[in-house]
Amino acid sequence: YDLNGTPAMITKEDDRLYLQVTGQPKVELFPRSETEFFLKVVVADIKFVKDDSGKVTKAILNQSGMTIEMKKVK
Repeated sequence: YDLNGTPAMITKEDDRLYLQVTGQPKVELFPRSETEFFLKVVVADIKFVKDDSGKVTKAILNQSGMTIEMKKVK
């Protein structure tokens, strides 16, 4: 994913999702629903957006009153 020009990886390990922004530690994403997750290390949540075929095309990060669109690059 592209987080305002900074690479960010979202990976699945043992049925858990993790977010790692370049230069920062990997953090676990905790589910609220099938497409919405939150972080415990900071007050933030991520919503995955799917296209009509069900493929995730981007993620929306909400943190500290800011909303950032993370475009899927791979």
